Amino acid sequence: MNMTNNKGFTLAEVIIVIFFIIVLSAVSMPLVSDTLDQYQFTNSMRLLLSTMNRAKGEAVNTSFPCSVLFTTDANGRVNYTAFVDNGNGGGISGNGLRDGTEQLISDGQMPRGVTINSASTTLPTINISGNNCPFTQFNSLGFPIGFQAGASAIYSGNIRMNTVINGTLRSREIRLGIGGNLFINPNVL
Repeated sequence: MNMTNNKGFTLAEVIIVIFFIIVLSAVSMPLVSDTLDQYQFTNSMRLLLSTMNRAKGEAVNTSFPCSVLFTTDANGRVNYTAFVDNGNGGGISGNGLRDGTEQLISDGQMPRGVTINSASTTLPTINISGNNCPFTQFNSLGFPIGFQAGASAIYSGNIRMNTVINGTLRSREIRLGIGGNLFINPNVL
């Protein structure tokens, strides 16, 4: 009786295992990429929400209006700037623009491909170089204020951002309640 003891893999078995690893990698990579893009978009909205909450808190702490201004740069990237809108250094207090030497609270930039959905955004806007830029401003009580007929008024609103992930439009929205509460709207996907 001739018994052989095989303690290894054949070349065919190794090739088959490598083939399955390649196929599984090819199938899972788009899913991983989409998941990472979705995470980056959601996380950037959380950072924006945090910035807006910081501006509200700074308005309460300093008793000066604090604004968050949204602009789009020449490359199409959405930028946001939170600042104490107190008119320091020759600026104009409460105008929604960071002018003079008004203190920066925080600034940031949304990921590439993220745009402001102007049709669904209900924040007040300021005209900057021919562009209507959404902004929000908080008073010393933490309430959102905006300009209506030349006077400030308390309001509620939202800012909605869009992006396309794997050919599918995705949206996220930050809601701003009349009492100053801020949250990411879970009903907008």
